Amino acid sequence: METKWTPGPWGIGDGNEVYAVEAYRSVAMACWHAEGDANARLIAAAPDLAEALAALEAANEEVAAGRPQGAYLAMIDGGQSDALARLDDARRNARSALTRATGG
Repeated sequence: METKWTPGPWGIGDGNEVYAVEAYRSVAMACWHAEGDANARLIAAAPDLAEALAALEAANEEVAAGRPQGAYLAMIDGGQSDALARLDDARRNARSALTRATGG
């Protein structure tokens, strides 16, 4: 996945400063309010989360492309239509989140 952000991994320093580990360059500062620690952890995990989401989406697309239409119909007939709808929604949400994250 091609990105424009500072490459990860990112870590958390003093005062909830989020920094790029290899470059030791600041990338964000989480506020000092009650959620500051949690926000810093989420921000620091962003590069890993984006990479994992992109890999999950790519694997899902690969599986979907290799599955014949009859397999989907069999899953629907087998009572999995709700699960397939949730999976499709999750895939669209993943693509939307990655598009927002990459500016694409």
